[in-house]
Amino acid sequence: MLIYEINGGWHTALHVIGIALVAGRVLQSWGMWRTPNTNLGRQAGQSLTWLSLAALALLDLSRLV
Repeated sequence: MLIYEINGGWHTALHVIGIALVAGRVLQSWGMWRTPNTNLGRQAGQSLTWLSLAALALLDLSRLV
């Protein structure tokens, strides 16, 4: 997120991705505290985390072109 901000990225994209990243981390933590088995909270949280990171990587790469 810092690199995207330094490269002059859109503030709206940063806010949306930041919210998704925090929500993903909260969901995963909630799922891990709920039960030691795999559940929807852990899966959704990890998916949101990886999607946020992938979106930031793509946005950073798009700023280079």
